[in-house]
Amino acid sequence: RPDVAAYDTARVAIALEQEGQLISHPSYERGDDFADEINTSFGLDTTGARVHLAWEPESRSLFACYVVGTGIRVQKSVDRGRTWTFANTVMPPLMADGGIGELYRDCDIAPWKNGGAVMVTAEQELLKIRELDATLNVVMQGPAFTSVPPPMLPDGGIGGGGITNPAHPAIATLPAMNLTHITFTGTRFLNMGSSDSEPYGVVRNGATAAFGMPSAMTSSVLLSALPEDYTAVAIHPKTGRAIGAFTSVVQQGANTFSTVYVSLYFESPMFTGWTSASHLNVLVADTNTTVLFPQKGLSDVWAAYSPALAPLPRTNLFALTFVTGPRDTTGIGQYKQYLIPFDLDRVPDITAGRGWFVPPVQKVSDVRVLDPRGALSAPQPTVTALAGDSQISVYGVFIEGAGVAGDVEAPAKFFHWP
Repeated sequence: RPDVAAYDTARVAIALEQEGQLISHPSYERGDDFADEINTSFGLDTTGARVHLAWEPESRSLFACYVVGTGIRVQKSVDRGRTWTFANTVMPPLMADGGIGELYRDCDIAPWKNGGAVMVTAEQELLKIRELDATLNVVMQGPAFTSVPPPMLPDGGIGGGGITNPAHPAIATLPAMNLTHITFTGTRFLNMGSSDSEPYGVVRNGATAAFGMPSAMTSSVLLSALPEDYTAVAIHPKTGRAIGAFTSVVQQGANTFSTVYVSLYFESPMFTGWTSASHLNVLVADTNTTVLFPQKGLSDVWAAYSPALAPLPRTNLFALTFVTGPRDTTGIGQYKQYLIPFDLDRVPDITAGRGWFVPPVQKVSDVRVLDPRGALSAPQPTVTALAGDSQISVYGVFIEGAGVAGDVEAPAKFFHWP
C-alpha cells in the first residue's frame, strides 16, 4: 500500500512497504531518477504498515504516519524523505488488568498550521484527531466520530441503523480556512439483523470547532445492502470545496463487481453533507454506450476500484484516478490505471445537476495493476495513491500486478500528469 507527496514540478516522495520495512523514495527529477536505487531509497522504519504521507509547505516538512504493532507511529523529515528526525508513537491505553486495549487499526495525516500536522486514527469504536506541533508533540486531541449503536427492538433484537466500527479513515485539510474533512467506512445494521459497510464523512469548520454529525457519502438511491469501502477525499485550495470517492459493489445480472463512485459535498440552507448519484459511477452507461469507456460493451463485465483524488490548484478542477478494466468469467481482470479531471460545476450530458467528469479519460500506463483478489462480492482494496503539487501537475503511484491472475505484488510504478 503506497502513498505519495508532491512538492513542485520536479520533486516528489513515495513511501511503501517492502519486505516488512517502510522505505522512502524521494525524487528530484520528476521520477526519472527512481531507477537509481542508491540515491532514491531510504529507510523510513524497520517495521510498520499502511503508511500515509503529508507535505506541509510552510515549514517544508514531510510527515508520515503508519501502524506499528497495536499503535500508530508518526515521523517527520525536513529533507524530503531522505532522513527522519522526529518520531512519536501513540499506543492504546492499558486495561485495568494491565493488558493492551484494542489495537489502533489505521491512520491518515494532513498538513496543519505552524509547521505541524493533523492526524486521524481509527481506534476502539471511534475516530480520534490529534493536532501535532513541529516536533510531533500532541497539542490537541479529541473525537472526530464516535460510534452510534443501532437501536434495540422491544423483543431484544437489533434494529436497523447506527454506525459502528469506523475504519479506513481519509483526511483532507485547508489550514487557511480552518477546514478539515474526514471520510471513513462504517458498519450499518440492517433491519433483518445483518449489516453492511457504508462510506461516511464528518467535517470541522473552525480551528476549535467540533466535528459535525456523520453524513452518508451515498444517496438514498444508492444506499443498499451491497457494501462500500475505501474512501478518498480532497479539498480545493482556491475554493475550499470538497470532493470524495469510494469503491462500491454493484450487480449486473449474475455478476457482482466493484466500481468507483464520486461523492460531492454541499453546504446550503437546504442541505449540508455528502451525496452521490448513479451517474457519478466511473462505469456509468446510457442507453447505447458506457459513457467514459466507449470500448466497453454494455454487457461486458469490468471492475473499477482504488480511487484517489488531488486538486489541480491552477484550475477549479480535481484529478481522479482509479483502476479499471475487463474481467473474464473466472474473475481474472486486466486492470490498468486511469485518470480523469472532475469539475464540480460541470453539467453532465446524461442527467440534470452539477458535478461531472471532464472527458476524455486518460490511461496513464499500460502496466497491469495489482488485483488485490478480495472476494468478488466485496470492494477491492486500495493499491494506488495520488498527490498534486502547487502548480499544474499530479503524481501517482500504483503496485504492478504479476502472475496469471495479476494478484502477485510486483514493483511500484510512478506516473505524472500532465
